[in-house]
Amino acid sequence: MYTDTRAQLLVATKKINQKIMKKIYLSIVILFSIITTLSSCNDQNKIDKASILLKPSSKSDKKTNLDSKARIIYQDEKNNFWFSSKEKGVYRYDGNSLTLFTSDDGLSSYRFISVQEDNFGNLYFDTPEDVYKYDGVKFTTLPVVHINESENEWKSEPGDLWFRIG
Repeated sequence: MYTDTRAQLLVATKKINQKIMKKIYLSIVILFSIITTLSSCNDQNKIDKASILLKPSSKSDKKTNLDSKARIIYQDEKNNFWFSSKEKGVYRYDGNSLTLFTSDDGLSSYRFISVQEDNFGNLYFDTPEDVYKYDGVKFTTLPVVHINESENEWKSEPGDLWFRIG
């Protein structure tokens, strides 16, 4: 009878220990989830505050917000930052204001692949359809020239830019 009581006591103790361990494990998981959620929300607030600090563009009186879906970020030689957005256009941040360039400025496609700069400070925005040149004042669409490679010998030179259109 003594061994039966002792065995029952051991089984009861084991069940209690398992319940305590489950509660401790659950508490740790919940605590970790809360900490993770709070720290990610904290970073989002920093990003939102950064976009609030941007001043309005000189082109309009209303505030321009950077699209959260910017795909390409480029810093030119004048230390301007360029952000391409698949849905809205190209943004330029000059350290003081954020300017959005759209179809009103000569862009007919916003599906940018790359941004490059030549030795003269002109920027080139490459899309699957076209290449746009920005000379610091306006955008122009460069014509695509088709040549017969077998008739023309061509060598790559320093400063040549490569585009992936078509």
